[in-house]
Amino acid sequence: MNKLLLFLVLLPSVQFPGDQILVTQAWLVKHKAVPVDIRPEAAFAAGHLPGAVRLAVAPECVALGVDCVQRELGKAGLAGDETVVVTGEDGAAVGEAFWLLEWAGLKNVRVLEGKANGKMEGGPPTRIARAFTAGASESAGADVAWMRARLGEKGVEILDLRDEGIWMEKEYEAPERFAAGHVPHALPFDFRRWRPMDRRAAGAMWATLRTLGPREVTKIDPKAEFVLYGEGPADLQPGLGYLLLRSAGIPVRVFPGGFGEWSKDPANPVVRIVGAPEVSRLLEAENPGLPDKVAQSIVVLDLREAYDFRLDHIPGSFNFPAYSEDSTLDKVVEEKWPRAKAAKTPIVLYCYGRGCIRSRDAAAKLARAGFTHLLWLREGLEAWRAAGLAMAGKDEPEH
Repeated sequence: MNKLLLFLVLLPSVQFPGDQILVTQAWLVKHKAVPVDIRPEAAFAAGHLPGAVRLAVAPECVALGVDCVQRELGKAGLAGDETVVVTGEDGAAVGEAFWLLEWAGLKNVRVLEGKANGKMEGGPPTRIARAFTAGASESAGADVAWMRARLGEKGVEILDLRDEGIWMEKEYEAPERFAAGHVPHALPFDFRRWRPMDRRAAGAMWATLRTLGPREVTKIDPKAEFVLYGEGPADLQPGLGYLLLRSAGIPVRVFPGGFGEWSKDPANPVVRIVGAPEVSRLLEAENPGLPDKVAQSIVVLDLREAYDFRLDHIPGSFNFPAYSEDSTLDKVVEEKWPRAKAAKTPIVLYCYGRGCIRSRDAAAKLARAGFTHLLWLREGLEAWRAAGLAMAGKDEPEH
């Protein structure tokens, strides 16, 4: 068992920053906080805490941006200066509401731990609409421009939350939707196992998240700022992750448009994980028989060391050792492939095998330079060999 997780199990009194976010019903009453109830309308009408606000922000509003969210909060009777406590029964929905309230600019947002009980009121909300006056948070949300400016940036970790399961626990097998296309340098993660939210969840989540990385020996930066995205505004997983990370005291943002917004714009780079057969087909389309002639309609970059490239490589690939100081990667592509179209030309990146992550880092560099069609042969030359495909090497003519 992970040492930190074991520590959490054995010490039930351990304190986390989440103790400042998760509160009891007695705390709510003492601090005269406004309950924000996110349950369905029928459940709210059947019984809710006195003075509660019912909040339901449609995904279409989230997609429009924080201004729309603020208007909806105002309609619900919030001005932005209240201390509020989110109540509900769905952990992901509670997390989403917590994020929306902080994104909109409320400074004192808490979450009720457990279910509401005791004195209840029935019927619809009684609070009147108000003008929402708080300014939106500059640290809770991220838009496309923010994302593009920070691809692969040190101190920023992007998490893709669309797939279920923890890939570190599945021998780093790429999840289906992540493999089919993801934001460059993102890593897949799943927060769903830590709901419903309680005082142990944040610590247990953080113990697992700290083992995340592109491979076993490379981990995330635990001091980084995290950015979360799902499929789109209707996906509740980023909100759940936001609540869990905030409860662990970790800086975090949500990109509400998710992969849906990101991928619909051809100017935004996408990394797709491919296999050796697909790369072979792309090369064969230009060079039937796979002669060792550098392809032009497709860029294939071998990021291994020059010595290993001379021994053997994928026919038609060009060697650029990942740590070369002679030139930047994007300049090499521009000079070697002057007719390459940044928005159209496929760029295949490969290294030794799954344990080598130079391709992941190179994809982020090319993405920042404006290249958008990025193909990651994640299993590297090992996959090419295993497929029994033709190899080029030291006995081949120079090119």
